[in-house]
Amino acid sequence: MLALDLARYYPEKFRAVVALEAGLKATFDEQTATEVQTPGTLPDPALHAAQMMMVMAPGAPEHNRHETRLHYAQGAPGVYLGDVYYYGVDHDLRGQADQIDTSQVEVYLLTGEYDGPTVPWTLAAAEKIKGSKVEIMHGLGHFPMSEDYERLMGYVLPVLAEIESLPC
Repeated sequence: MLALDLARYYPEKFRAVVALEAGLKATFDEQTATEVQTPGTLPDPALHAAQMMMVMAPGAPEHNRHETRLHYAQGAPGVYLGDVYYYGVDHDLRGQADQIDTSQVEVYLLTGEYDGPTVPWTLAAAEKIKGSKVEIMHGLGHFPMSEDYERLMGYVLPVLAEIESLPC
């Protein structure tokens, strides 16, 4: 989400942005939206860490999946809530996608196929951000950098090579 905010508000500072698991707005069901917007109502980090397993690729190395889960379980107080608040409340580029100028800053959207709710958010963002490039990454989920780094690099390295070839 942050990569899209940077493309929207600071395009002159970047040649390109690569947004992993991003969209214009995270939209949740009514109960989840209420929990995200009401501090202190979310379950403890251990429960959320367990829930993160549902958005990881089942074929990712098991030790990586569990290490990612443990990272979430060990977050300092308020860190997870702040992350979710930004993701679900603060970040909202709906109605502003046309202000992301891909002739000034290239936009690459990469999302893991197993990241259930994020896939449609990413595809909707690609549709609204004219000139953006989107790819759904097969065999990856919401945390591709920690789930299966090598597989992720198979998607990221060609994008970085393309960015490197862009005029400055």
